[in-house]
Amino acid sequence: MHADEKLRLCGGAVELIVGMAFRSPAGVCRLPTLVEGTWHGVPLARPEVWAVAYTLLGRDEKARRLFAHLRGRGADADAVARLLREPLPPALAAELGG
Repeated sequence: MHADEKLRLCGGAVELIVGMAFRSPAGVCRLPTLVEGTWHGVPLARPEVWAVAYTLLGRDEKARRLFAHLRGRGADADAVARLLREPLPPALAAELGG
């Protein structure tokens, strides 16, 4: 994983990551910084982005829960379209809806 910018808050318990990228068999996936809301003034990334990030990190349980959440509430079409423009592994692109 690579991050252009990383800020640690609350003694390192919270990280603000901008410009996150992963190397995959299909190429370098640059995950867009898409904010859904805030928590105590800290921007929160969209769950679509974290579902992809957790999958690429091998954190399968967290990814599974986020994808289940997205199936229940509906994924943001613009976020999905931006993520699908990246060279995601085929199984991950299919899970995301591509």
